[in-house]
Amino acid sequence: MIKLRRKVDIQTFEVEGTIARGQERPEFLAVVRLAADLGRPINGEDVVRELLGNLPSQIGWRVIERCIQLGLLERDGNKGSATLSDAGRKALEEDMILVPEEGLWRIYFAEDPLLDSPVVHIERFEGVKAYEERNKLYNGNGNRDTDTRIPPQISRALSQTEFFTSIVNGNLFQILELAKSGFKAETKEIYLLLEWPKDGEPSVMLRGKLNRHVSQKGLLEVDHKLQLPLNLEELSYEDLWIKLAAHGSGQEESLIQRYFDEERVLILPTPFDRTLGESEKLTMKKDISVSSISLTSYTESRVAFWQPAEEGKDFNLGRFDETILHQVDLVPMNDDEATKWCQWLQMQAIKSYQTPESLEQTRKEVMKRFPYHQPNPKKSQELLEIAMENSKSSVSRFLLAPYDLGLWRD
Repeated sequence: MIKLRRKVDIQTFEVEGTIARGQERPEFLAVVRLAADLGRPINGEDVVRELLGNLPSQIGWRVIERCIQLGLLERDGNKGSATLSDAGRKALEEDMILVPEEGLWRIYFAEDPLLDSPVVHIERFEGVKAYEERNKLYNGNGNRDTDTRIPPQISRALSQTEFFTSIVNGNLFQILELAKSGFKAETKEIYLLLEWPKDGEPSVMLRGKLNRHVSQKGLLEVDHKLQLPLNLEELSYEDLWIKLAAHGSGQEESLIQRYFDEERVLILPTPFDRTLGESEKLTMKKDISVSSISLTSYTESRVAFWQPAEEGKDFNLGRFDETILHQVDLVPMNDDEATKWCQWLQMQAIKSYQTPESLEQTRKEVMKRFPYHQPNPKKSQELLEIAMENSKSSVSRFLLAPYDLGLWRD
């Protein structure tokens, strides 16, 4: 599994305004479902007939007017039938109604390549005197930033009338209107975690704690799974693994990519030298430490952190902290190094008394570990000659003793 993480600065801005928050309002959801089911403009008579029994049609029209005020229905002009709005469709998807509330708010926002929307949470000031807090917002407070301009991330969200999902409780909300000025408050760091199993879908989580407004007690716990970010849609597990393996090992990405293109396996070509420990040579696996890395590629500009991206392979995942690729499969760089590795493994496999027959069986088993190369292993007689030249070696006695007993046949 690939595991990446980085810190994300969650900024806050305190401002007066109108924000719609998700609430369970089954009476309004029923009207929205009716409009969706009928698939046409609905009127007061429809509402009364389908939902309210024998009540006067005026009651049905009042319900429609309220749904229009909530943005669930829309119509041309001031009177007449109404149709389902985008907000109404969203309410059906979420099974929740967005109800506008006026008040003083703390808006939490961040900038990160894997966040599709910058606004991540809102909290209303509860249990405070509105006029006192409003005076603080407009007249200044020694503990706050004196810059009262609305941050551009929030301004864009306001102009585009986006729907947002809270990273604290998962509730839907929409910023409808804000005062022209407010105050920047604290900035808090939380972690963004990208986890991608080899045979599964990637997931992106936000975890940490956020400060609340001084009028509220405690901290806000964040443990939120994001929807699959758009920047991950054009990237495969193999693409990401190859980039990380190349960065961590210092190996050419093109070489790792070539093995994958030809063999459809994720393996790391590596020199058979002192950089490999004995256990890594035996298992042909190694943990690869990957230092902090920026993962960015753009086709249009042809400017990339790595090589120019292929058509349809644009992505910007941002910079991540150091990580580890666990138990990466290793292969030799070429046939010559495969031969050295193969012969070394032959010698390491001699742990008991050997005959030509058992050595041949070992040779076959070792050869199976090099499916992508053609090494030249030692023959039984060559191993015996090595043992004779190094008779004091701990391995040599396992060959020489059977030989002296006449167990080796020509």
